[in-house]
Amino acid sequence: MRIFVTGATGFIGSNLIKALARQTNHAPCILRKMSSTFEFEKDIKSGCEMFELDANADNIYQIIQSARPDMIIHLASLTQRGDRKGQIDQLIQSNILFPTKLLEAMVGSGVKHFINTGTSWEHFNGCEDYDPVDLYASTKKAFEDILQYYVNAHNINALTIKLFDTYGPNDLRPKLFSFFKNANNQEPTDLSPGEQYLDLLYIDDVTSAYIKAIDYLTLRKHGNLESVFIGYGQSYQLKEIVSMYENISGTPLNIRWGGRAYREREVMRAQANIKESREKLNWKPKVDLREGLSKLLSFDDK
Repeated sequence: MRIFVTGATGFIGSNLIKALARQTNHAPCILRKMSSTFEFEKDIKSGCEMFELDANADNIYQIIQSARPDMIIHLASLTQRGDRKGQIDQLIQSNILFPTKLLEAMVGSGVKHFINTGTSWEHFNGCEDYDPVDLYASTKKAFEDILQYYVNAHNINALTIKLFDTYGPNDLRPKLFSFFKNANNQEPTDLSPGEQYLDLLYIDDVTSAYIKAIDYLTLRKHGNLESVFIGYGQSYQLKEIVSMYENISGTPLNIRWGGRAYREREVMRAQANIKESREKLNWKPKVDLREGLSKLLSFDDK
């Protein structure tokens, strides 16, 4: 099966490409921007086809038409950081305009399977109804509404994976454990009061969920749009996570609790309901937080 992956140079995408490349029944194809400087390992790169998007992704129609993939996994995304007003154009272009072009290219080439990536932040503090945490989450939902049209009008089989927080080795994103690496310096690292609960999923469990989703979507006969939450299914308070990290690493972290205020609409309770992902995808996470932190710290020590 030929599988196109957008966002293949990101943390999740690059790990998914590696996981797909290890499977003989899947032929991953990397879709990336011409401006990308990310380099895959030689053995991975040699086993994948590489396609480069022009500045406005206008060549996506020709790429899909010539390559004819069996499925597209959409991971490319822009998250909101800092000044919201300065990012509106980029958020809309990356999270709405580009994937809509991708869907239109699919229709023109007869591609019928699409795995979309959403976010748990579409559900503020774990509420079941749609309640976006920020503008980024709003753009993810806006695209999913567009996806519903393509599903209804063009019989596309689609599944949205709504991810909770993810982590693992070689993660260059400015995430929680990146702060921890610098928190044993003499200068204290400012964090929020630390009362929020987080659901953290190790990268190997993330990629296994996407592979299970491929199998599920391939067997489904009729065009439909479903969504599942993908997380560990258990949450820990931030202060607990810090304590666990210190215990496993053997290094105390120099943290000033409350040195940073909670963000606007801070998510105080995050815990994935993974019942449907277990039932539909036959997937469940294997790496608990303690084991995941041990793997992460062992890798960092190499």
